[in-house]
Amino acid sequence: MNSSIKARLTVLQRIAAQKRSGVAIMALQEDGTWTACKGPQSPEKVFQTEREAQAYLSECENIIVIDI
Repeated sequence: MNSSIKARLTVLQRIAAQKRSGVAIMALQEDGTWTACKGPQSPEKVFQTEREAQAYLSECENIIVIDI
């Protein structure tokens, strides 16, 4: 993932964090793992599969999936 995309993801995470609840972001990484973040109080976690990341975020109302 190039630096431009990473910078955009960082901005998107900040915007989602302002919602305070119900918004999460999961993103496919270059190495095939998935990262998931529930918001400002939750650190980004790394998962081996998309399904694991989805399960972690299951209680979130809105999940933004970035798979580029």
